[in-house]
Amino acid sequence: MAENNLLRSPCVRIAASLVSEREAEPLTKDRYIESLIAALFSSRHTYRVFLEISHRNDISNNFRIFFRKKARDEKNHELLSILDLNDTGYKIQDAIALAKKSGTLRKSIKLTRCLRQVAKSDKPVLAISYAYLLEFSALGRKQEFFDAVKNLFGNRFTGIRTFSVHSSLGLDEKHFSELDRFLCACDPKQKSTVVDGLFLFGDILYE
Repeated sequence: MAENNLLRSPCVRIAASLVSEREAEPLTKDRYIESLIAALFSSRHTYRVFLEISHRNDISNNFRIFFRKKARDEKNHELLSILDLNDTGYKIQDAIALAKKSGTLRKSIKLTRCLRQVAKSDKPVLAISYAYLLEFSALGRKQEFFDAVKNLFGNRFTGIRTFSVHSSLGLDEKHFSELDRFLCACDPKQKSTVVDGLFLFGDILYE
């Protein structure tokens, strides 16, 4: 992975610590359901927002191209979460109620609302920080996570499509490396803007 000292900021180091703490906690069925709801909300908005930003004329061409690519990466991922939720046996309204009770839904709404506000602002490139943090966080899901899911739902459980993609074993390893290399090639002003975004979204994601 390319070195990028500026983006190895305290915000990202804190993110790494929180991911480690989260994965160290025992996984429960409720926590897994909540994670699927959060992933559903994120995927539903990320594709649309990134595609919208890619059509703006007030950002540099390299960011337009990259936002278009990120939008393609996220397309239809919300369907994975819907299929996984169906496999758990939970009704969607029960899953949403669970996420609401735990605060996961509130945080997901707050994150996606911030993402949409950023997309319409005069600094839409801040949105790349959202992808950076989420993909960085996803790298905390390793084989042990999937083993724990199987222990909860059984060895024949197939509702792991979402995190088979969004994990260190899935596409997010490749996506994060691509994003990191892209940001390494940006000019200092662009990097500074991305760091601002890391703190903006990090404050919500890890509040």
